Amino acid sequence: MKIFLQLLIPGLCLGCVYGLNGVGASLLYKGSRTINNAQGSVVGIAALLGYTLQRNLGLGLLASTLISTVVMFFFGVILQVGIVSKVEKRSAANVVVATLALSLILTSASNLIFGTIVYESAVITINGSKYLHIAAADVDILWSNIVAIGVSLAAMLGIHLFLNKTKFGAGMRAAAMDPMAAESCGVSVVATRAVTWGLMSALGALGGCLTGPLFGVSTRIGVATGAKGNTGAVLGGYGNMYGAIIGGIIIGLVETAFGYIYSPYQMAFTNALFLVFLLLLPRGIMNEKALEEG
Repeated sequence: MKIFLQLLIPGLCLGCVYGLNGVGASLLYKGSRTINNAQGSVVGIAALLGYTLQRNLGLGLLASTLISTVVMFFFGVILQVGIVSKVEKRSAANVVVATLALSLILTSASNLIFGTIVYESAVITINGSKYLHIAAADVDILWSNIVAIGVSLAAMLGIHLFLNKTKFGAGMRAAAMDPMAAESCGVSVVATRAVTWGLMSALGALGGCLTGPLFGVSTRIGVATGAKGNTGAVLGGYGNMYGAIIGGIIIGLVETAFGYIYSPYQMAFTNALFLVFLLLLPRGIMNEKALEEG
């Protein structure tokens, strides 16, 4: 039981973070049939911004995470309006190249400012302790990991309600299905796409900041979570938000389990699982047709 809990909670924490990035990638692909290669860099910048707020303003993990998430939402909106909307007029493939170039620029700038040091993130403490002690299993679990799971699931639920219960969310879904028809019905496709990019950046920022207590904060944190978020999205069915959540959680649990069994080949085991799923379930767990249609 002790080993099970020690693997389960961090695995779920990782899975939820990957799921957040996967949800953002799925929303973007569904809405504009493109991929944001700069997402990993956005995640890293958000985590470093959160750390900076913690160090300079004395903010806790949740407060710094909230501010970083809001800031990166507007960064995503500005990115779409200022760069992506101009580039995608020629070809969707240009967006992939442009965001790849932006990723390299952002990563280089982050390395220049913060270096490659791994910084220690703030953690959540309750009753003066950063651990939840489970006496029955004699195990200590970081409160930060438990809170990260809860916040991630709440964010995913919030996205679901926003898309299905609000007028703007309905407009986003309509614009994703048929932009011209949505425009004729009064939906601003420009606004919906800008918000989609903003949500993707915000979800990545949320995941990056919440992962800080588990891995520390560095410029490399975004590369791992961003890439595995995309992997989880493909695993669940690229373009399907709910599949991305499931895929992200599966990857997080499997990665943690294989890391315990033999950590030097942790990434190899995870990627092998990914390839097996691609061969056996090319449309993903949710049988999503978005890749074929795109």
